[in-house]
Amino acid sequence: MNAGLRATMPAHVNAFPHLCRFPVAFGRAERYEERTLPFIMRLSLALVSRELGANMMLITAVLWTLNVGFTLGAPSALGTGDAMAHWKAEIAAANEAWAGRRLAILKIDDAVYLKEGETAYLIFKDGSYRWSLTKPAGLRPQLRFANGKALLQMLGEEGDLDVLARPGGLFTLSDTADIKAQIAQIAPDQEGLRVMLYNQANPSPKEFKGVDYYPYDKAFAVTAKFEPAASIQGEDFQTSRGWWKRFYNMGTAVFALEGKEHRLPM
Repeated sequence: MNAGLRATMPAHVNAFPHLCRFPVAFGRAERYEERTLPFIMRLSLALVSRELGANMMLITAVLWTLNVGFTLGAPSALGTGDAMAHWKAEIAAANEAWAGRRLAILKIDDAVYLKEGETAYLIFKDGSYRWSLTKPAGLRPQLRFANGKALLQMLGEEGDLDVLARPGGLFTLSDTADIKAQIAQIAPDQEGLRVMLYNQANPSPKEFKGVDYYPYDKAFAVTAKFEPAASIQGEDFQTSRGWWKRFYNMGTAVFALEGKEHRLPM
């Protein structure tokens, strides 16, 4: 793996902490999940988009409760009005996560993944922030990953500040800029540090028109039966940007849609 993995926007930002999303390509071995809750998983999904010509669907739908012993609770079907309200609420939440809140996805100027012992240097130029994995000329604020700590050295300050030790792994640079640090997987069985730079002056949120889905279709609000996996197995895969992620197959959601049974890996 190359020293440091970088991108203008992280591919796996936990942008929706209150829900799980599972984009699925039927007929292919693709599966993704943004969050796995270790004890009680309450998944609230609603089917909001489809591309039948490409045989693809974006599922956000189905409500159930799974407890510690993988005992399936009684399914809770959404009424037509409830399903539509839930769908609209999730669109509003998605728009807020992408562009509305202070730590919105589109406000990320830059992000970097660091291995133990690596350092990133903070550069501010032409109104935007960037990380440099190569030490630039002159003094710069820098952040190094050492002994499991995100050690930030600011100019004019004595000693290092561990960003990970701060609430939410967050350090506010100014009224308009924040650094957020998280422990993240960088290779199979290897954790590193993910550090993001948020900039309230980033123009992308102002240009964002909102998420775009097909019109609501009540026929695509479904209730699924969950079949827990015999054992929970982790699976590692490498993203197109060179990052490694581990997801866990919790089981299978089984539901009928347009007269056909579908099995959705979870």
